[in-house]
Amino acid sequence: MAAVFGRKNAPPIVVDLIFERIGDLHRDGQLTIVLVEQRVVEALEPCDQAYVLDVGRCVASGPPDQILKDARIRQAYLGIQ
Repeated sequence: MAAVFGRKNAPPIVVDLIFERIGDLHRDGQLTIVLVEQRVVEALEPCDQAYVLDVGRCVASGPPDQILKDARIRQAYLGIQ
């Protein structure tokens, strides 16, 4: 099954269902998922490891809590100080 969304965002209920299913797959522990998502906080919830890419280069990696605590990442990529 695949879904492709164009210029408009996916409806919130669809996004919620996708994140719910990703969480289910993660809990099952049988599958590795590569998720590229701009909703960072939601995307990091089921993750064991996170990577921050900038123009195709990995500029940071580590456990999600470490990534979210990194002041450089928070300011540059999340707009949080």
